[in-house]
Amino acid sequence: MPLKLIHAPTFEPLTIQEVKGQLHVDGSAEDLRLESLIRTARDQAQHLTGRQLATATYDYVLDSFPVCAQKLELPLPPLQSVEYVKYYDWQNTLQTLSADDYLVDQLASPGYLVPPIGCTWPKTWIRPDAVTVRMVCGYAEESGCPTTPEGIRQWMLLYIAALFAFREPLGSQNNVTLPRDYVQGLLDLSLVGRYP
Repeated sequence: MPLKLIHAPTFEPLTIQEVKGQLHVDGSAEDLRLESLIRTARDQAQHLTGRQLATATYDYVLDSFPVCAQKLELPLPPLQSVEYVKYYDWQNTLQTLSADDYLVDQLASPGYLVPPIGCTWPKTWIRPDAVTVRMVCGYAEESGCPTTPEGIRQWMLLYIAALFAFREPLGSQNNVTLPRDYVQGLLDLSLVGRYP
């Protein structure tokens, strides 16, 4: 997927205190490891759900605007906002598309852009980075608390617990596998309108 991370998340779906409570860990000796496991669990949950679990900014780069369909779907829901749409016009000159020339649907999953009724996307130069959409996506933070769905947060806690329990190199005798029906189902239940 042609995505470039511009601004990484400034918070995580889980706090280190929540993880310590799950693992019954006291003190700060394991803090660095636990912070790493939180990031690992977030990355894995994002990979499995196709969603952005904490607010981040990305550039979504395309070789053209949609040709057959007018809808330009944006990955990594939920979509919070679109900062700009830039494109190389038919003379290979970089342009910024006016916000009046596209409509944003943030409520759909995935979110998307469409030109206003009666309009079409502009023609672009033939190049792999002809169109760039800078977008802010992911679950936000409200009053200092992440709005990431609770099922995903619970999955992350169980995934972290499994990784923490098996800190030795994995061999054929000890394989970390979370029970599909119970644990993996937490992700499925959290995702109405899953976007792969």
